[in-house]
Amino acid sequence: GCLLCEKRNHWMAHENHFPVQKPVPFLSSCFDSGDGPILVEAIVNLLCEVSNEASAMRVGNNRNTRTRFRRATGILERTADLDPTKDTRLLSQFGLVLLSSFCPVEKRVEVELFGRLASALIFWVDCVARFDHGIIFNNLDPFRIKYANPWISSFYKEHFDLLVRCLRPDPPEFCRVGRCWSTISGRADQYKLGLQRLYSMLSSNTLGDDAVFALWNALMPLWMKA
Repeated sequence: GCLLCEKRNHWMAHENHFPVQKPVPFLSSCFDSGDGPILVEAIVNLLCEVSNEASAMRVGNNRNTRTRFRRATGILERTADLDPTKDTRLLSQFGLVLLSSFCPVEKRVEVELFGRLASALIFWVDCVARFDHGIIFNNLDPFRIKYANPWISSFYKEHFDLLVRCLRPDPPEFCRVGRCWSTISGRADQYKLGLQRLYSMLSSNTLGDDAVFALWNALMPLWMKA
């Protein structure tokens, strides 16, 4: 099969510059090879597609529908029906599948890589929570229940301190994922969006009551001090 073909025909692939497609590796097997950051950034970029404002406007213009955008939270949202096949925000669901399939939470993890994944997933949960039950919400929320909630629950149990670092007002550099960290923004905007993410995490049934209270007790002193 494939292995026999590779040995027979492509054993000098690197010298002949012949591209060989390999399966997506598990993140835990990439730490020594240096492929871990590439896999993480691919997943992060897919998850961040959930906030693709240009896609939302483009779909509305193509269909010549009347649109209204809610800017209070910084997330653009259409009230008219969307054509899911033309909205790239739905690409974020593939990021969830890759995260769940190839980056399972383990006791021993690469802190910076998994911290970045957790921050991207928190950003994704916050964006989905603000779609107000439109067609995008209806398409993405089942993925939250099936993939995001179990992953975050496992992350909370195994790496509580790292999850707190992702949600604090001054997260470390590797945890800075999403809207305000992708543009030039002031401290007030960073705090505002940070509190919105924290609220979404604590109110979206992503974690159980005990976990919510534990995070609240750990984070509120930090936010009050900020």
